[in-house]
Amino acid sequence: MLYDYPEAHDEQLIPDALKKIQIALDGGVPTSKQILGFMCNAYYNTSPVPVTAAVWQAAIEKHPDLRGAFIWESKLELASDYEWTSEVGAKLISAG
Repeated sequence: MLYDYPEAHDEQLIPDALKKIQIALDGGVPTSKQILGFMCNAYYNTSPVPVTAAVWQAAIEKHPDLRGAFIWESKLELASDYEWTSEVGAKLISAG
């Protein structure tokens, strides 16, 4: 879960996401089983699309076998005309 806290709004999310991935690795969860969760375009403690794209790029560069990412929630995504799905989703597809 990479949302619902202040660092989710800006570039501070990149090192935080990498830290959370490492915590899961240290706990025995391989990156091939990890899915990053984001929430976008809702309020301050969520991530704008450029932030989520940057986090994904940094994460996949370090852990190329990451399983994927998801957005919470589709109602908010509809309100932004599926911006995250079309922009970040395209990055996920091209990285895979």
